Order: sequence, then C-alpha cells, then structure tokens
Amino acid sequence: MSAYISATFEKTLLPATSQVRVILRNRDDGGVPPSPSVSYFPTNPDDLKYNVVVKFVSRTLGEEFQRIALLADLTDVALPIRALDTLEDLSTNFLPGPLPVNDVTQGDLLTITLSDVEPWNSNVYSGNPFQFTVQSVTSTRITVTPPFPAFANTLSWAIPARGLSGIAGVTIRNGNPADTLKYRDSRFQRYYTTALEAETSVTAMKADLTSLATATVGATLTTEVVTLSSSI
Repeated sequence: MSAYISATFEKTLLPATSQVRVILRNRDDGGVPPSPSVSYFPTNPDDLKYNVVVKFVSRTLGEEFQRIALLADLTDVALPIRALDTLEDLSTNFLPGPLPVNDVTQGDLLTITLSDVEPWNSNVYSGNPFQFTVQSVTSTRITVTPPFPAFANTLSWAIPARGLSGIAGVTIRNGNPADTLKYRDSRFQRYYTTALEAETSVTAMKADLTSLATATVGATLTTEVVTLSSSI
C-alpha cells in the first residue's frame, strides 16, 4: 500500500499588518493510480485529507493551530472532522415566523461584508461582500457552503431574500463544539511576523505530513508466519 498527501501552501504578505499569512489546504485530484505527477496531486486514503488539528478556544479568541495530525488522531482516539460552516448570531432569529415565507431556508444567499478583506481574501475566497449558500437553519445558527475561510466575530451579514441582517455574527464549527475542544479540518490559515518564520513553519509542516503518510503505510504492515517446503 502507498499513502499520498497533497497540499497547497498559499503564502501572502498582508500589507495592512505586514504579517505573512500561510494557508495550508489539502488538494485531492483523485485516486491512485494514476501516480502523482507535476500536474496530478492525489490524497489517498481519503481520511488523510483532514490532516490539520485545530483547537477552538472561544467565540472571542477564535481558533489555534495545534499540529499536523498524528495517526492516532485518525484511528485510536479519532478527532472529529468539523468544518467551519456555521454562522451564529444570538441577537437574531433566522426563523422569525409566524409565516414560513419569512424563514431563512436552504438555498438562500448569505452575504458577509468585511471592513478589512485581507483576513479572508485568498486564491479560493474573494469578493466583498463574500457570498455563501445556506444549507440548514436553526433559530440562531445557519450552516453554509462553502465553509468560511477563517474564524471571525462581530461580522456584518445579510440575507437579502429575507430582509434580514446583523452585525454580531460569529463563525463556529459544525456541531457547535465547546470551548477548548480539538478537531480536524482540511484547511487552516496561520500568521507569521517574518517570511523566514513562515518558510521555516512550512518546512516543518511538510515533514509532519510526510510522517503521517509514512505512519499510515506502516500501520498496514502485518507479521506473517509461513511454512515453505520443496515441491521436489
């Protein structure tokens, strides 16, 4: 068996803060074979896509990168996979009623306008307002697709089709995990004070991803006991 992890490390200097942002995100172009090449980037087996371990600190402080996943994070005491796909606003009722026509529903468009687009703007996410499609709804939370690019709070949001808007949105993980819990995802962005610090961190993450792939293959090895004899 072989294991492959493909990843993109998007590196950007943010002029407003002079920080270097590195976005690690998994890439998976398909199965193996065909073999990886300069134009084909697979991740196999599929569980290796979710190789970033993140801790949710709080709705005020946001999230922390913990490490690249260990094999035990995927197997022995598997950490849950939780997408950053939920907007919470405790000051709003997304199901205002009494007429169902007023309720936010699947397929509605959520727009979020940022005063500073740098934290969210990237090769994958762009625009201001940023746009997301509603997937499910409760009174104070909505899940969307695609997931949000990064944690943020005090967000200005709107759902034009329902005439709803707010200024107290917070992005949280699917399932509303409690503070300090850890989970896995396929994308996370980190910030560094210098380019050298960023490049050093990327080198370390690459090494940890290699170790995870190696451990995955090693876990498939089994001891054999055989008896061999001559057929003459």
